[in-house]
Amino acid sequence: MKTKRLTRKPFILRMIGICAFFGLPAFLARGQAVYVSNLKATYRHGQVFLTWTCPAGTGYKYKIYRSTSPLDKKSKINSSTYLGGYVLDSSSLNVRLTRKLGVKTFYTIEDGGQPLSANTGLYVVTCDAPGAYYYAVTVTRLSNGKEYSKMTVGSNTLATPVQEYVADPQPVLQGSFVTGSTGETCYRYVQFGDHRNLPHYPYMFNQGSYGFNFIMIYRGNYVGGPLYVFYEGIEGSAFIGSGLEQFSSFAINNCIMISMDDWIPLPNGYGSTAGSNTFWTGYHENFNPYILTNPIPTTGTIRMYHQHRYIHTIRWACKYLPIDSHQVNLVGKSAGGFGALVTAMIIPKKINTVYSIVAPIKIKSYNFDSDTSDEQLWGKSNSRLPCDILDQITGTALVAFDLMDIKTMMQKYTSLGLPVIYTIHGKNDATVGWSDKPDYLNQNEQYWHGGVHFWDQRKHDGSQANFFDSEITPPFSKFRANISYPAVSNCDINQNPGDGNPANGDPYGAFSAYVTFDSVTDNPCKWTCKFNLVNYTVGGVAQGNYTACYADITLRRTQHFKPTGGATIKWANYDKDNVKIQSGSFTYSAGANITIGGVKIKKSGNRLEVEIKNCLTREETDEALPQANPFHVTYTHDGWQLTFSTAEEGEAHLQLVDMLGRVLEERSIWIARGMLHHLPAPGRGTYILRIRLPQGDFEQTLVF
Repeated sequence: MKTKRLTRKPFILRMIGICAFFGLPAFLARGQAVYVSNLKATYRHGQVFLTWTCPAGTGYKYKIYRSTSPLDKKSKINSSTYLGGYVLDSSSLNVRLTRKLGVKTFYTIEDGGQPLSANTGLYVVTCDAPGAYYYAVTVTRLSNGKEYSKMTVGSNTLATPVQEYVADPQPVLQGSFVTGSTGETCYRYVQFGDHRNLPHYPYMFNQGSYGFNFIMIYRGNYVGGPLYVFYEGIEGSAFIGSGLEQFSSFAINNCIMISMDDWIPLPNGYGSTAGSNTFWTGYHENFNPYILTNPIPTTGTIRMYHQHRYIHTIRWACKYLPIDSHQVNLVGKSAGGFGALVTAMIIPKKINTVYSIVAPIKIKSYNFDSDTSDEQLWGKSNSRLPCDILDQITGTALVAFDLMDIKTMMQKYTSLGLPVIYTIHGKNDATVGWSDKPDYLNQNEQYWHGGVHFWDQRKHDGSQANFFDSEITPPFSKFRANISYPAVSNCDINQNPGDGNPANGDPYGAFSAYVTFDSVTDNPCKWTCKFNLVNYTVGGVAQGNYTACYADITLRRTQHFKPTGGATIKWANYDKDNVKIQSGSFTYSAGANITIGGVKIKKSGNRLEVEIKNCLTREETDEALPQANPFHVTYTHDGWQLTFSTAEEGEAHLQLVDMLGRVLEERSIWIARGMLHHLPAPGRGTYILRIRLPQGDFEQTLVF
């Protein structure tokens, strides 16, 4: 009998049949090559915004390559062209805002633009050198580490380069909302940072590109007013709440307010509290915020990524917003109050005043659980790992846990001086504790730093408080970062906070709250100030009825009064009738504080005069000197920059006209010493720029 010969179907046909039954993704897709498509690049404000269409599915990592020559071959995708950063799935999704709002929210990469789509990838590159650059994006499977680097020009690699320039990156407006408490419009911004620490833009994340949120309110007549930076988050409630009554009631007005966020995208859920925080500091350079479990570091450096971001935001605001750059005030509650204090330790000369509410004074590592272990961020609590912040006196790297110990930093910077600091602490605060607060209060007195420090019976949420918010809020407008003030310490009528046991000491009180001052003069040979003794209030009730007290007075932020080592310092204290009631002298030691101990301060008022013996100043001549042009013009590819050298702050009126006398642009801006403004180029041609300043009118010819 003739038998029928059996034939075997080709392997690929059998695979197609199997996949048709089981489904392609379940079998074949695991080894299928995947690529991005529709890669585009847009330069804007010193950054290149790369977008692409993602392949179907998830579990991918997208790596970015950059070169001055076309990346048109697989061989060019190597370590020399790898930018060093990557993004994961859903890089166009604003994960933090999505979790806060409970609605998927995608990044907008241009002011007033449309949000990106869900299948769009995003990577933002900060330009580090001028030139034309090509980009390519590859896909790596997270499951097996396989990277697909075949290049298809116009799909996953650019056909034409991007012309780049180094410029200050600008945050991108994402939209706005109305706060439910004050009815003000609150603007949402995102600043895109990455892992590269550039001279003009710090690193903000250690894995690659990431977008960070902040919100801003323009209140009242804000031009030339102060800036308040809140370490409170990205909700409308960031500007209100326990301790912030003055801000929610408009008692503090005519200002710009920014609130920033402390968040890293740990994959620990999708709710509004998912992710983690760094206590407003940073984390180890090898810590990966994309995974739950990281090794506990024993070597390496703690990078203060978040502090770099906050400080950059402050500097950006001083440069580009119409504020008084000498009135930058930091405000924060709890961990946010600690973050504000840390910023003040890093850039003390830039900050005017700090208002810290129920904040911890020191942060160490605690191993709570695998999701939030502080030890993974900073090492064990006894770690002495360095951070990337330099000691402003020695120039060496600070130990991370020294920077995160406010008492230690107060001691380190005794001679340098810190901003004016106001704090409030609660004896019944079980969250951050009370036991270490009396030591903090006493140590602050020891090192003569300026400010007032309060305590009462409050809990962490502000309940059981004795003080009204209005009684403990700093008089922000009284201070300026470029004006000297007296730091008052060791006042003999201060209340007693006790020994750390909430039952000991006075139930409420303050250090240095009885003394106020005004009329500071700061000259090369002489420094003077008027003082008064006041009855401060607690819950509206005046405290004490003193007629005089004795306190130490330290001259802080002196701008002109700077004696040399070996000089003789004379001082005298006069009452309201100009009768000398105290006097003395001492030899000044170079770099030391100028502190006058035991100054009598009377309720009726008195005046302290401190001068350098045998100091002579050159009197200015009465002859009028010609006024120099106070501004300098720098040309850029897309406009011109004005840098003002004027010593007088005020409003400047700008007018740009063409050679036919037609006014092309007219505006008013607020100026200060060293302030830089960027204005767009009007097009090729010759123009006249006219500027009206407080000290006169000036004009300059511009050629483009």
